[in-house]
Amino acid sequence: EETGEIYGKRKIDVEPVFGFLKANLSFTRMSVRGKSKVENELGFAFMEVNLRKYTAITQNSCIYDNEKDSSYL
Repeated sequence: EETGEIYGKRKIDVEPVFGFLKANLSFTRMSVRGKSKVENELGFAFMEVNLRKYTAITQNSCIYDNEKDSSYL
């Protein structure tokens, strides 16, 4: 039961990020060797994922704000 619970959380928490990296950003392997260098490269990759999410959220909110403002004209 405990293992099943941990596995269930893993699908929600971790795997979508790596799936997004592989599918949308074509990030399938590291280009460096060594733990610290890999940590840095993963940090940049995760930063890119977060920036894409942030950009999508801000773009959607700008579109929503513009639609809301134009309805008052």
